[in-house]
Amino acid sequence: MIKIFLNSLAVMCFATTVLAQEGYKPYQAKRYSFQSSAQPSQLTQALQHPFAKIDRSSLQTGILHDRVLSFQSDLIHELTGNEDGTAIDFKQFKAIYFEMEKAALPPFESMPLTVLLQNISTHLKSEKNIPILIGNFRFETTASDALQRGVLRKNQAEQFEIEPFKNESPFELHQLFMAAMPKKQLWGRAFNFLISSEFMVGNSMTHPVKIEIDFDDGSGWRQSSSEQQHAVFYSRTGVKQIAVKMEFTDQVMTGIFQIDVDTTPLPEYSTIPITAEIPYRGEFGELTAYLIKSESERSQNIKQPVVFVEGFDTDNVDPTGTKGFEELWAKASEQNLAAQLLEREFDILLLNFNDGADFIQKNAFALLQLLQEIEQQSEYAGNTTVIGASMGGLVGRYALAHAEKYGLLHHTHTFITFDTPHRGANMPLGVQEWLRYFSGESSEAKDADKQLNTPAAKQMLALHRTGNFEHVYFYDELAQLGFPGRTRNLAIANGSGGGKGYPFEPANKIIDWHFRHFCVDIDGHAYAINSGRIFYGWIDKLGFDNPKSTEIKGPAEVPSWDNSPGGGRFTMEFIASSTPKAKCGFSTITLGNIKAPHPAHSFIPTISALDLATDDLFYPAEMDSTSLSLSPFDEFYMPQENQEHVQITPENVAWLLDKLDRIRIVNKKYGGGQTTSIFAPVSIEMAASHVEESGTLELRAGQEIKLSGEFQAVEGSEFRAQVK
Repeated sequence: MIKIFLNSLAVMCFATTVLAQEGYKPYQAKRYSFQSSAQPSQLTQALQHPFAKIDRSSLQTGILHDRVLSFQSDLIHELTGNEDGTAIDFKQFKAIYFEMEKAALPPFESMPLTVLLQNISTHLKSEKNIPILIGNFRFETTASDALQRGVLRKNQAEQFEIEPFKNESPFELHQLFMAAMPKKQLWGRAFNFLISSEFMVGNSMTHPVKIEIDFDDGSGWRQSSSEQQHAVFYSRTGVKQIAVKMEFTDQVMTGIFQIDVDTTPLPEYSTIPITAEIPYRGEFGELTAYLIKSESERSQNIKQPVVFVEGFDTDNVDPTGTKGFEELWAKASEQNLAAQLLEREFDILLLNFNDGADFIQKNAFALLQLLQEIEQQSEYAGNTTVIGASMGGLVGRYALAHAEKYGLLHHTHTFITFDTPHRGANMPLGVQEWLRYFSGESSEAKDADKQLNTPAAKQMLALHRTGNFEHVYFYDELAQLGFPGRTRNLAIANGSGGGKGYPFEPANKIIDWHFRHFCVDIDGHAYAINSGRIFYGWIDKLGFDNPKSTEIKGPAEVPSWDNSPGGGRFTMEFIASSTPKAKCGFSTITLGNIKAPHPAHSFIPTISALDLATDDLFYPAEMDSTSLSLSPFDEFYMPQENQEHVQITPENVAWLLDKLDRIRIVNKKYGGGQTTSIFAPVSIEMAASHVEESGTLELRAGQEIKLSGEFQAVEGSEFRAQVK
């Protein structure tokens, strides 16, 4: 039986919508006259100076580890000559590889790290088996008694020279063996692991006489060739420690790594590959959508689709950033969100862009193409909900608004953004400069610097060390498009709604690296954004005529982005987690501790996540009853305290599900030949909305549908309502 309630529309609700239209102004990005002149530090040059007279012919291996600033010195020591092995992860594997490549005197007798990463990324996208990475390096360090034995001497420029008439080597030979896997977690029970020479790297040409692997599955050691797949079955969830043992003619080496196995069965899913039909800058965006259907509906048609649009994804920089189905499903399943959607008879689509760090417009056109594809497979027309996380909200907003402006159908009735930078994102400029300055010494700093210079990062960051032209250009275009008008628009923020920022002030030091030693002095300081100093770097190495220090100042009249209320990132804590070391004479010294006086900063300010038309980054939206009037959203959610960016909590999940269960639509128009089908498990309230000529609106609810007094379906339109 259909239950339709006709009653008068509350005046307060209609007034709120009008105020939202009158009070909201699109974000106009401000151009800052700031461009850094900083270059990567001269530390590597300073460290290599004492060894400038050592040529490759003097080395047995071609790698002299003393030539680099080592962030992995202790781990390398543990891995060297250790028959029992030491557990490492892929991040550490990559960092050690980075140091070996930098320490090598050309040519480097292994594939470059960038090539290895590309091979891994390509393999993971096309193959089901999981490659095991094996690194086998021979390298040298300066012997501590080389000067005493007279096989090495120093010249007036403080450079080491080898005594020509000595038949002894001043260097000690080491062998390092390590193993890793380019994934931290696996979902399921049965897996295929791959041992292949394609993923064996290093400069040691010695071939093993025997290879054995223990997959920690209860089967013990199993023999392997250098080209072999291994089928492994795990019966229990937990951390598994995998050991790879290689026996050579003169020694046995073991590499160990750990993986977290979740044996909870994954849901069945199908894939939908998409290529955009609209190009951006001459290129067509591509994505893969993973479709999970609700238990109650196993037909070929898609029913009540909820599309999750992924955020910034640097799979083109680092294969561990690739968000395959398992990673996307794990994120959507936090706080049981995905399961609760499936129980409500929503079908779920998880999006994975081929390049999640490319231009936002390019990926938006791929999303728009997917929405067209969904419509062709849907049981009901125009019944899609789009949820965009972080950058995914910008992708969704651009796609929907572009479609409406140019007369295209997007078939979407509800659009939700989750901690999306509608007014820009923030990475402290001082931190950007720090990462750039030390990108030559640390693989982590180099990767982070690369990520900050991808197209999407430059579009989102309101302040960028190379200038913010791409940001201004993109947000100007976004402002011209506006928000989609045919959708119900909702927003979730992770930043405090009470105006509570992070516990530091502009110009406060947020990264502190100060080290003094007779061999080397180092300063590497980052400061919270202000118009004064935001970065200071200085290197002074004994015997090296070092360039002047580097000091960077912030742009004039810059807002306090770094400590403003917002969804946070623990960037400074990440930087401070490393302990760099370097060679001083014949001793390895720890170069002090990198400190993070404040571990986290605002990444997506609250006013950006809610697109509030105010320049006050500390605006207490929660305390202002008219704050909705400053936003383009119909409704929004904000917590009292700052949370980590895109953190899914019981509270924001409950709010989101309530908005999907009990849909309330105010002041929307349905027409233009488009059919819109809106489903709510509990109720739908339609107020001050119109179904215009040639428009079709279909409402389906689990319990009730309410049509308030100013709802109209004009002649020539179609309106249908159904209550289960």
